[in-house]
Amino acid sequence: MVRSSNFPVHEVTKSKINLLIDDDQPSMITAQVIYDVTPQSDNSSFTFIGWIKYDVANHILWNNSANLDEHPVKLSFNPQYADGFDRCRK
Repeated sequence: MVRSSNFPVHEVTKSKINLLIDDDQPSMITAQVIYDVTPQSDNSSFTFIGWIKYDVANHILWNNSANLDEHPVKLSFNPQYADGFDRCRK
């Protein structure tokens, strides 16, 4: 979902980014946007890019990185990923 969004990524291509889930609640998911610096078998070596929140019920993806906590930016993304997420979550 984040890879298909307009989340600002400058360090690497979007195909290289991943999420590290911080908080997984029924209505909201918070995650760090990261990428691997040196591929390790235990995924211990990564660089932090930013934060996202995903409003599960309303299918809204937010960039809430850095100073955006108080004023997050709504991201656009391919809606097929929200549908797929819903099917997996049930």
